[in-house]
Amino acid sequence: MADNSDYQYGDQWERKPRLGWKQALIGVGILLVIITVSNIFKQYKLTNPDAPTPTVAYIEYGSRRIVSVIPQEVNYPAPELALTTLEGEPANLADYRDKIVLVNTWATWCPGCEGEMPELQAYAQAHTQDNFLILGVNAEENTEQINPFIVKMGLTFPILLDTEKEVYRVFKSNHIPSSYVIDRSGTVRLAWHGPVSLEVMEIYVTPLLRE
Repeated sequence: MADNSDYQYGDQWERKPRLGWKQALIGVGILLVIITVSNIFKQYKLTNPDAPTPTVAYIEYGSRRIVSVIPQEVNYPAPELALTTLEGEPANLADYRDKIVLVNTWATWCPGCEGEMPELQAYAQAHTQDNFLILGVNAEENTEQINPFIVKMGLTFPILLDTEKEVYRVFKSNHIPSSYVIDRSGTVRLAWHGPVSLEVMEIYVTPLLRE
């Protein structure tokens, strides 16, 4: 019988040492540390305003099932934000201070953005009489890319361009989709990172329309 050393992979035939109780205890200890750190991280995510918000529903869109998140309650002055209409005219976030405004950041290549667009459109149509307005802010693309998407999705709310990507800076997040609800006093009251459903907006945004 040939010696194991005659084989190119002879070391694979050698008997491996069994796991001792000390190694087992070390492994259990490492596992407990990982679980503890994971729990702490989860708690941090729940309290950190920049963290993604918890899942409560789903958006059904085509063959995809997209997560809907809960808006987080916040309270800070709405930032100044200079934008441009699709026709090239200047627009400013402050121009809409007489309304409840939902600022939504999005891009055509973002699946979550595409998934929530029918939800945003439906909500905008349901509340046209409530002095409410959705502003879709695209900081990633030009009008040639955006216009076919608007037609495809049947969007009727204003779409604005942010060629300098200031929306990410002033809201301190470049996550898309993201949305921010500004009340009539110019205060940001709700914020979320990720797609949202019509039902969730009715629960969290509609009460602000009644104030």
